[in-house]
Amino acid sequence: MIAFGDTSDEVDLKILQSGDSLILLPKFKVDIVSMATQGVQSTIDSGKAARFNPMTLYRAGSITMVMKQYFPKAIQAAMPNDEIIKDQNTPDAFTVFVKSGKENKTLTLWGGKGFDGQEQSIKLNGMDVKFSFGSLWKELPFSLKLDRFILERYPGSNSPASFQSNITLIDNDKKYFRQDSIYMNNVLQYHGYRFYQSSYDEDEKGTYLSVNDDMPGTIVSYLGYLLLAIGFAANLLNPKSRFRWLLQQTSQVKSAVPVLLIFAFQLRKSNGSNIRFLNS
Repeated sequence: MIAFGDTSDEVDLKILQSGDSLILLPKFKVDIVSMATQGVQSTIDSGKAARFNPMTLYRAGSITMVMKQYFPKAIQAAMPNDEIIKDQNTPDAFTVFVKSGKENKTLTLWGGKGFDGQEQSIKLNGMDVKFSFGSLWKELPFSLKLDRFILERYPGSNSPASFQSNITLIDNDKKYFRQDSIYMNNVLQYHGYRFYQSSYDEDEKGTYLSVNDDMPGTIVSYLGYLLLAIGFAANLLNPKSRFRWLLQQTSQVKSAVPVLLIFAFQLRKSNGSNIRFLNS
């Protein structure tokens, strides 16, 4: 594993900042290779630190890396963009202008939906103000275990036809366990939470579930359905409703149809009696 600025023992190749330059600290031997001849120029021994120079090829086993350029004084700044970036791994930026009394400050918050908001603190007019921009973490009173993820494709194509998650719901507080499946139009509901099948990992081994915890909104929705059902029933039972009037008009039309058919049959019969077939 390669990491920048991480000094933990789990990292195999550490790239650390030292003034205006970078230091490479590997766990194993790293060869410095000539990009022109592909020959080994020198070697960095395991546990030894060496400068990490731009446009130099470093090779550690099957890993090769080259740093094109290094900007020690560069800063990350948010720039306006009219195009919508749909990359889920790219955070959004939110610029905040804060004013208190005669003091004001501007700061940029990085994050957005699906990102853990990094807290930023500023001192303004004798007050400590904290900001963060991202999704809130909420611990569920129960847990879900993915037993199996099933992905079906259209025959002769890689396009997914359907996918579902077979899960086990575990509520240790209530000693409750339940196996269920989540897929399109089949939502898992438990304790006011609703879980929808959203997406899946590229390796097709993990699943993404959308969670909805909106009990007031759910109550309002079901109340609306109830009022709609009551309105339908009242419209059917009210003798002066538009529906009953249309029903009466339809009944009158149906009763008029046999009369017209009888009249047409009699007219046809009367006309037929006047027809004569002559032998030539």
